[in-house]
Formats: sequence, structure tokens, C-alpha cells
Amino acid sequence: MDKKYLPLFFLFLFQMLTFLSASSIEVNNTEIDSLTRLLNQKTGIDKIAFELDIALDIINSDKEQALIFTNSALSASKTLANKNLEIRSYYTLGRIYTDMGKNSLAVANFDTALYIAEETADIEYKADILFRRGVVEHRLGEDIQALKSFNASVISGLLSENFRIMGASYSMMGTIWRMNGKYDQAIEYIIKSKLNYEKAGFTEGHGWATYLLGRICFDLKLFVTALD
Repeated sequence: MDKKYLPLFFLFLFQMLTFLSASSIEVNNTEIDSLTRLLNQKTGIDKIAFELDIALDIINSDKEQALIFTNSALSASKTLANKNLEIRSYYTLGRIYTDMGKNSLAVANFDTALYIAEETADIEYKADILFRRGVVEHRLGEDIQALKSFNASVISGLLSENFRIMGASYSMMGTIWRMNGKYDQAIEYIIKSKLNYEKAGFTEGHGWATYLLGRICFDLKLFVTALD
């Protein structure tokens, strides 16, 4: 490109990026406005549950708004003394803070959700909570504690027949073993992950487990098997 056109090119590029960014914000705001209108048509437990659904739906596009919805749901669930929705609220806060990189807040909310779940013998979200806590612990380099959380998640998942989260927990344990050079354990856990994803009918997870087995074969210089 002729150098004399460079300033015009960068000006055009800046304007395009500004336009695309503004368009994205407008779409996000329109989506949230639409969801808020639907939310206002609901009351009681249905409204709280919908707030939490919205929060998870927009967690990638608008974390601050997701926090607003979730804190509102938490307050309402406490008012109604609905422990299941309270668990969901703390779990959702943990998810949001995980995505925001606020690891201490994430673990604190997951622990609160877990405490209420154990106190009320509510196993519906327990496997999910333990899995998400394990992910944060792994991120912080606390692999021994992460393995304990993932193993506890598997046990809870078995009790609640949550095969998808069992697959995810086995997958993470397999990854930790692979990263530490323990290939026998890694293969064992990733095969377990694959089998549980099959039970859950989760094709994407099954594919991911197969990919991880390929990575292990590559590390072991079993290149033909890795390609397969």
C-alpha cells in the first residue's frame, strides 16, 4: 500500500471498529431489554428462576448486568426462604466471578452454595458446584485440591445421574494427570470421561475426550495412534 494512503486506511479501520463495537452494544442492549420485558411478566419463584437463566445467558456479553440479575434473584430467594433457588443464585454468582477472573469471590460463592446444598440434602446442583470450584482451584495451581473437588463432583454426579458433569470432571482429572506426566492415570480418566459423555449423549464432550487421548498419544510419540 502507498504510504500516503496509510492515514486514510487507519482512519477507515478505526471507524469500522467503532461502528462494529457500537452495533454489538446495541444488539446486547436490545436483547437485555427484551428479556427484561419478559421478566416483568413473571412473579415469585418463576421470576427468580428466569433471572438466573438470563444471568447465565448473558454471562459472556454483559457480566455487570448478569450480576444485577443474580443479586436480585439471591435477595428474592432469601425473602421466600427458597433454598434451592438460593443455591442456584450463589452458584451463578460463582460462575460470573469465575469469568471475571475474581477467583476468591468465585470460590466463596461456590462454597456457600455447597454448604446450603449439604445442609438441605439438595443434590441437584452439588456435582456442578464441585466441578466449577475444581476448575478455579486448577486455575490457581492448586491441583491436589482440584482433584479432590473433581472426585467429589463425580460421586455427586453418580448420585444425581449427572453423567455430563461426571464426564467433565473425569476430563479435568485426566488433563491434570497428563500435565504432570502421569499418562496411565490420564488415559484411565479420559476414557471414563468419554464413557460418561456417551451416557449423557453429549457429542461435543465425547469429541473433546477423543482429542485429549490424541494429545496423550502425541506426547508418548505414538504418532499414528494420535492421528487416528
